[in-house]
Amino acid sequence: MRSAFAALALLVATAGPAQNTDIEALSGLQFNFGNPGARSLGMGGAFIGLADDASAAEANPAGLTILRKAEISIEGRQTTTAQHFVTGGTFPYITTAEFPSRQSSVSFASAVMPQRHGVIALYYHRPLAFRNRVDITGRFAAPVFYLGPNGPVTRDQCASIPTCTQHQVYPFSTSADVSIETIGLAAARQWRTLSFGAALRFQRFQEIADTFRRDVDGARPADVHHHSGQRRAHPRPNDRQ
Repeated sequence: MRSAFAALALLVATAGPAQNTDIEALSGLQFNFGNPGARSLGMGGAFIGLADDASAAEANPAGLTILRKAEISIEGRQTTTAQHFVTGGTFPYITTAEFPSRQSSVSFASAVMPQRHGVIALYYHRPLAFRNRVDITGRFAAPVFYLGPNGPVTRDQCASIPTCTQHQVYPFSTSADVSIETIGLAAARQWRTLSFGAALRFQRFQEIADTFRRDVDGARPADVHHHSGQRRAHPRPNDRQ
């Protein structure tokens, strides 16, 4: 009976400049770190114990010893996600709108090559690819919040609270481009009924997010944020980073 040990992953990471702020561009960002392959999806992600095809290079390299012939695997995914933004109203009667985004990309590719004393595999994995651009300037009324000492209150409640203040979310346009890519080398070898596997991975995370905010009347820029991971967008002259 064949048993596969969980992979020993050797992760090579590179540090890059990164900042993170709570801006609209990253609102509702969804991550999916499921294993690649249609079979893994069909099993609800419970694929590590089986791992009997080329996607094992990422899911569990020890499973590569099951493969006796060279194998190539390419997977493409189309992902539809949606971000929800507050677009108007006065608390607690706030209105929101949904802004969908659809992305198509090669999410996984691998080449498995059995050797005399084991198996090696080269692979590429892209578990996250998200891009969206939203502009609500001039399209919606700016939402209004009344904040008391313990959080948002209604307009009527605010009138009886001395420290209550009114806040308004100004119209904005926003964009986000976030991705994670992995390039790896996996190897496995069988000893009697046991299989051992390991993977050497280089992973890159990129994040570019931008929010451009205007006054309610749209007369002049009010606030701009930029932040990025591995790469940085070119700011405009009046940007503040």
